[in-house]
Amino acid sequence: GVNFILADIPGAYSLRANSAEEAAARDFICFGGAEAVVVVCDATCLERNLNLVLQIIESAPKTMVCVNLLDEAKAKGLRIDLELLEQLLGVPVSGVTARSGKGIREMCSRLCDLIEKPAKKISVHTALPDDIEAAAARIAGKLDNVRKLSKRTVSLRILTGDEEFLRRVSEYEGTEVAADDEIDEILADLSEKGYTKEKIADCIIT
Repeated sequence: GVNFILADIPGAYSLRANSAEEAAARDFICFGGAEAVVVVCDATCLERNLNLVLQIIESAPKTMVCVNLLDEAKAKGLRIDLELLEQLLGVPVSGVTARSGKGIREMCSRLCDLIEKPAKKISVHTALPDDIEAAAARIAGKLDNVRKLSKRTVSLRILTGDEEFLRRVSEYEGTEVAADDEIDEILADLSEKGYTKEKIADCIIT
């Protein structure tokens, strides 16, 4: 008795877009106004998808993880502990075998629950170096005009110099999101410690 409008967007490995397809996926997830995001992961190579999962959890208020291809994983001798994964991520995790339809009904039921309940604050710890964490926190404290997106996400993009993303943030938030003298000073302090924008991006991905 519930209707969903589902948007199937291009596959991506990261919200730090390196292609037109990833840029389209990033823009829809961050700025498309979706009520929830379902991240479809491959059970046979789950680790490869978790970088994207963590980024989306940080960016989207309601995220669900769907682990597909459980039949192929089982054939390879792999067992995915879905309950533990859900506990570690703090978001709903459903296992499915889409080819046969197994698990789809349960996934839809849990998706309905996710949408109907108020969004809860999710905090998945990612172990960034202390200098980067401190700088991101200082910048986030200055982003009072960012109300729709995660301030941590935006502050990390400022640290990595993702100008295209910051332009989209300004359009989406309806206000300019740009560096000021204090943020420039924070970036200069990191630079003196050997943190280039590229090195910061590598640390975040790692």
